[in-house]
Amino acid sequence: MALTAYGCCAPCGPETVAALGGLTAAIPGSSAYTVDPAVYDRETHWVAWLAARGLQPHVQESEPL
Repeated sequence: MALTAYGCCAPCGPETVAALGGLTAAIPGSSAYTVDPAVYDRETHWVAWLAARGLQPHVQESEPL
């Protein structure tokens, strides 16, 4: 089976950050990390993270409504 990665860049509060550990523990092979929005860089924090796992980003274009 091929590796699949899903990611999300969204602001989250302390409750969500606290829940990430339980979420990753419940899904074998998953991982999560947080980045301060003030220092977030797509190439560093997303593209390089994927590349380290042999993956690459894929952006699905949305259909116009």
